[in-house]
Amino acid sequence: MSFKIIENIKKDPYFLPVFVILITVVTIVLNFYLLLYNNTLIFDPLLFIPIILVAYCYPKRGVTATTWIAFLYFVTVALVPYRSQNILLSGIAHTAIFIIVGFTVSYFKIKSSEDLNIYKQLAEIVGPSKIKNLIFPSFIVILLAIIIFLNYFVLQISHSVMFDSLLFIPIIFVVYFYPKRGVTATTWISILYLLTVILVPNNSQEILLTSITHAAIFIIAGFVISYLSISFSNEKAIYKRLAEIVVNSTVAITGETLDGTITDWNKGAENLYGYTSEEAVGKSILRLLPLDRFDEINPLRDKIQRGEHIERYETERITKQGRRIHVSLSISPIKNDRGNILGTSVIAHDITERKQLEDALRQTNRQHNLMTSITRHDILNKIFIMLGYFDILKSKQIDPEITPFHTKLESATKAIQWQIEFTRVYEDLGTHEPQWQELNKVIPRSEIPSSITLVTDLQGVEVYADPMLKIVFYNLLENTIKHGQKVTAIRIFYNHSTEGLTVIYEDNGIGIPTDEKEQIFDRGFGKNTGLGLFLVREILAITGINIRETGEPGKGVRFEIMITKEKYRFINISKEK
Repeated sequence: MSFKIIENIKKDPYFLPVFVILITVVTIVLNFYLLLYNNTLIFDPLLFIPIILVAYCYPKRGVTATTWIAFLYFVTVALVPYRSQNILLSGIAHTAIFIIVGFTVSYFKIKSSEDLNIYKQLAEIVGPSKIKNLIFPSFIVILLAIIIFLNYFVLQISHSVMFDSLLFIPIIFVVYFYPKRGVTATTWISILYLLTVILVPNNSQEILLTSITHAAIFIIAGFVISYLSISFSNEKAIYKRLAEIVVNSTVAITGETLDGTITDWNKGAENLYGYTSEEAVGKSILRLLPLDRFDEINPLRDKIQRGEHIERYETERITKQGRRIHVSLSISPIKNDRGNILGTSVIAHDITERKQLEDALRQTNRQHNLMTSITRHDILNKIFIMLGYFDILKSKQIDPEITPFHTKLESATKAIQWQIEFTRVYEDLGTHEPQWQELNKVIPRSEIPSSITLVTDLQGVEVYADPMLKIVFYNLLENTIKHGQKVTAIRIFYNHSTEGLTVIYEDNGIGIPTDEKEQIFDRGFGKNTGLGLFLVREILAITGINIRETGEPGKGVRFEIMITKEKYRFINISKEK
């Protein structure tokens, strides 16, 4: 149950202030009542619970809040009439101890939080906290012995437990730095404290009761601090492990402020760019940019400030050695706990070798296309001459038995001409790098006759495809116009699901017979050239996009273009099924 209370403190933003105020008011009122009627301080150590909680959960305001709680406590002690001088001195001593404890908890939490933020920002951790190196078990034992002796001495002389609250200092130390043994250590400290009280002769029942109450409060406070410290240490350990993975990763990972100052630089970045962490951190990211890439910074920064993530952004960078390299960047905003964007994290992959291979392939394709173009030009010239001779032969009186052979030769020659003409279109396929294209802008609307209504719902979708994507929809529309016969409406839209994006092309024509649904994409199948739908499939296949026909014969065609997740994205607006 107590664990659930502490979890509520961490999750509910209103729970802690209400809890602190409630327990503070109850403790002060209870303490005032006992002082007024019994002239004794029994329950004032309960104030350590709200003090520790507020100092731990709001460390930057912990000292201020602790001071106000301590001041309110002292005012109630001072206002009690007929109090003894020992009570007033105890009240002053406890007030000072409250402030010291609040300061101690706040300081330790702030120091640990700074470490945690460093882990979160992927900085390399050199060693443990400097404070922890100074706090040895022997120091805690000596401090504990001094406080218990002081308390024992005051008890013998004045029969007052004035300095027992000082025990919170070694308790905080031992619980904070050794949280897994914190409750056990606190229990032994409390037992030792009670033994010293019992050993003092002639103690009043009131002193004994006060000491037992204080010992119980010590144990409760030790449990609370121990739990908070373990919880914080677990979170810190998780971030530290993640940070160490990132720091030692072979992939280049860097952190930057919004103005482009480098804040984090892992070993992968050292290997990729050539700069060590000491050389890079604190410097501007502009040192990595070629001069002709400076204008890309502001658009990227604007997207990050809007909280957008940028995936697979391909650009160029300059290494320490002056070598120009190609990189693919994934850029994400870094946010604080309030959601404010503080900077960016950048993951860079070296794609120089891939780019070089692509350039070499494109150069080879250009040379091949040039040769193909020359050859095609020469062949088409010869075919043009042959067709001219066929026309001449038609005008001559020739043997009727030879005429069918002339006709077949002319038909075969024209078929060869169609095939050669097709290579003019096909040779450009895959020669240019695929690019992101907005679907709504590649539909050739001007090709639609006025008798056919076109409805599209493709706003805000981009597809990564060959630059010839427009020909895909041109050929689909041409197929509808030529073969749909009774078509009056065409609809192009998309469905988005967890499996990916499906772009759907529908018309209300005669459709495609069931036994031809697979054959229509084969080269040469069809009434004309048989190349239109074949070309559609080939263009889409370059980037791994599939197409199939699922329409109902007699009711129209339905082409489904299936796109995997990495090949599409939403811009400005999003649509989910």
